[in-house]
Amino acid sequence: RSHGGGAQLHCSPGYKADFAVEVPAAGRYRLTARVATLQANQRLLVSVAGAASPTEIPVPHTVGLWGETAPAELTLSAGRNLISLELPAGNRGGTLKELTLAR
Repeated sequence: RSHGGGAQLHCSPGYKADFAVEVPAAGRYRLTARVATLQANQRLLVSVAGAASPTEIPVPHTVGLWGETAPAELTLSAGRNLISLELPAGNRGGTLKELTLAR
């Protein structure tokens, strides 16, 4: 549980999660993550099922405070989409509080 409500997840190198989202229309969407990190130059990899390669999201060095990543552009189909999120090896780790998907 997170102070102030909700939940948070500490991600170690190699962490990977898949989650499903429902969108009303096909098109480009922006995904951002609210993160807290203690190391500079980290990155997340995000991919949509069927994509040729993942999209890299640079993770800001937040000195342990909450910050938001720059948006990653994803192309989604109308309806259910499976999105994979990975913290690849070479990163130190960080904490993830929320993901936001916007049109």
